[in-house]
Amino acid sequence: MVSRLLRYLGGWFVWNDPKDDIPDPATGLTPKHIRSIRENWDLVKINFKQNGLDFFIKFFGDHPYTQDFFEQLKGQSLDTLATSPKLRAHAMTVMYSLTSLVDSLDDPECLVGLARKISANHLRNGIQMKEFDVLGRVLVEFLREKLGSAFTEFHKEAWITLYTNFCSVVDDEMEQLKAAKK
Repeated sequence: MVSRLLRYLGGWFVWNDPKDDIPDPATGLTPKHIRSIRENWDLVKINFKQNGLDFFIKFFGDHPYTQDFFEQLKGQSLDTLATSPKLRAHAMTVMYSLTSLVDSLDDPECLVGLARKISANHLRNGIQMKEFDVLGRVLVEFLREKLGSAFTEFHKEAWITLYTNFCSVVDDEMEQLKAAKK
C-alpha cells in the first residue's frame, strides 16, 4: 500500500533511481539523458515552424558556405531566407527528422536506421561529416540560446552524447557507402 502511494506521488518528488544513470550500450544515453532531451524538444516544438527557420538562419549565418549545398537558397541574404518558403519547407523536414530521432531514443535499432537513412540522403548531395559536425555544434548553441535557463549543462551533455553517437553511425554509413562505390 505504501509503495503504491509512493509510486502515485512519484511525480511530486525527485527519485534517485540508480538505473537512471546507466547508459544504454548502443546509444550511450541514460534514462536521465533521454528525459532531458525530450524535455528540451517539447519546448522547441511549441513554436516548431519558427524554431526550424531560426535554426537554419543561425546555421547559415554562422557557416555561410553550407548554404551553397542548397541550390535554390544559394546566394540569398539571411533576410531573404527568413521569408523563403523553400527554406521553411526544408526546415520543417529537418525538424520532423529531429523529432523522429527524439521519439526513437529508447529504440536504438530504429535510431541507427534513421541515422543511416539520413547519411545516405545527405551523402548524395555532397554533404560530408564536416557539415554534420558543424550542424551539431550549431544545434547545441541554438538550443542554449532559445531555451535559456531550461537548457542546463546536463541538457547540453545529453544532446552532445546523442549527437556524438548519431555522428558515429553517420560516419560509419558514409564510409561504407563510399567504399561500395569504388
